[in-house]
Amino acid sequence: MSKAPQTNKDWLKEISAALEAAWLVIKENEEEAEGESDLSERLFVAAPVLAMKHRNIDFKKRNDVVPSVFTSISAMLEDHPELKIRSNRVFVHAYLDTHLYLKLLKKSKCEGILDYLETKQIIEPRMS
Repeated sequence: MSKAPQTNKDWLKEISAALEAAWLVIKENEEEAEGESDLSERLFVAAPVLAMKHRNIDFKKRNDVVPSVFTSISAMLEDHPELKIRSNRVFVHAYLDTHLYLKLLKKSKCEGILDYLETKQIIEPRMS
């Protein structure tokens, strides 16, 4: 397993790369799915696989991770439907939730990373 970033700056680099990869997939699929719903709302779907890829974890062997993260994100979106249009923020929540589920991060560290990414304008601001 590859070690997780230690600093917020390193998390910013890793998450930015993962976001870029996810957006590329969305753009490719939007071209093929002309006229369908906005695929950006599904950006978070790529987050668990990309997070495990960065940690060198075979997602086929950890098939418990994706359903758990999706359940967490679904609950968050049910409680806060306004987040559906904040694709980058939801992606990052799913990315960090993957690390939480794998016990590679603590919730307090995730909150610090979210705050840092918000100040760097990588994710949309929290809703009041």
